[in-house]
Amino acid sequence: MAYYFKRVGAVVIDAFLCGFVVVSFAFLFFQAIASIRYAALVMAFILVTIMLIYGFIMELIWGKTIGKMIFKLKVISTSSSSSRVVPILLRNVFRYLDHFVMISAATMLIHRKRQRLGDIFSKTMVVETNTN
Repeated sequence: MAYYFKRVGAVVIDAFLCGFVVVSFAFLFFQAIASIRYAALVMAFILVTIMLIYGFIMELIWGKTIGKMIFKLKVISTSSSSSRVVPILLRNVFRYLDHFVMISAATMLIHRKRQRLGDIFSKTMVVETNTN
């Protein structure tokens, strides 16, 4: 069960970091954003976009986000494909489907490899790194 708490903790840290960027952005451009009719929706879109780009770049370059680094987790491929771009992109796009439908936790609890839908479709999985 500790594995699930590590994954949730990593997501919370990553969301906090991205949220901090969005809030900082909002403070810098408050006047422009305040004049937008659907400012909250715009900010939510910006947050989702930043999280998508952040997850994609971090996992593509290092195989893990800052949250995963803290909890000693990393993303690996379950296929023999040498390409990492498409699987990492799919994994990050599916993250929002998983979270919006709230099936990430259920899928991870049921699946024998503890994968969420994004991991299954992108042929990746999150594993614990050496904890020593």
